[in-house]
Amino acid sequence: MQVFFWMLLFLYSNAFLMSAKTEVYFSHSHNVTEKLTDKIALAKQKILIAIYMFTEKKIAQAIIDAKKKNPGLQIKMIVDKTNLEENSFSKIGLLIENGVDVFVFNYSNFDKDRKQTKKSARLKKNKVVKSVFLGVPVPQSQPEKTEAVVEENEPVKKSSWDEGLMHSKYVIIDDDVWTGSFNFTVKANAKNQENALYLKKPRVTKEFLDNFNNLEKFSEKVTLEMLKKKPEESLKNDSVPGSVDLQTPSKTITNDPADESLKAKDYPISLLDIFKQCYYAANKSLRHIFSKISFV
Repeated sequence: MQVFFWMLLFLYSNAFLMSAKTEVYFSHSHNVTEKLTDKIALAKQKILIAIYMFTEKKIAQAIIDAKKKNPGLQIKMIVDKTNLEENSFSKIGLLIENGVDVFVFNYSNFDKDRKQTKKSARLKKNKVVKSVFLGVPVPQSQPEKTEAVVEENEPVKKSSWDEGLMHSKYVIIDDDVWTGSFNFTVKANAKNQENALYLKKPRVTKEFLDNFNNLEKFSEKVTLEMLKKKPEESLKNDSVPGSVDLQTPSKTITNDPADESLKAKDYPISLLDIFKQCYYAANKSLRHIFSKISFV
């Protein structure tokens, strides 16, 4: 009987300790942004972030405050190049101004290395097949590099439909990991159905750290010159990425024929931006019309 009691006590205590290693948050049930900023404020050694979209000023300010509080704190961030595009309203400019190292993932270099790795594996396989079935001797080759190396890095290009995204959403805080569907946006916290996990498991953290280091190999450091707008402009609002803010035009157009701002090459809104805005407006109107129609 005593042995049975101690076994139950051990199982319950172990279950309690395991549950204490994982924290689960959901938007609408928790203030996920506040939970994350509280974790960031407790960082002592490092904050490594891989995030797709970053438009939430509160999280940016928490990172800046953590850096000011502890100047020796290692802070790195890898983002998708959507944050560099015009009208993205990203807060990475604010972070760069305050000394945070921000990198943009270059999918072109990653894809180039992946194709080269596949090609090398295919050639190696063909050599083995020829050696086994045709008796062709396999030439001595140089030892393969254990790390992927991109010899000629291509510049970061504008996003295209056939490219993959840096769609990860995680933060390594010392020996712990924050991850989930939660993007660093106002909408993610206030409107979307999102989830987040905070894992206090060093073995899991190591896996995320390896992934972060791999992403960094194919990333380029972002400078203020690379951004298509001034960092302070990103603090105006948190509109939907990719949309055109027509309420705050970037230039005032006059009727003066000599006004250089009337030249098409200097006008900031592209045809693609106009097409996107028309598409969003038409889509919204159609959804409103169909919502009023009742089908019998």
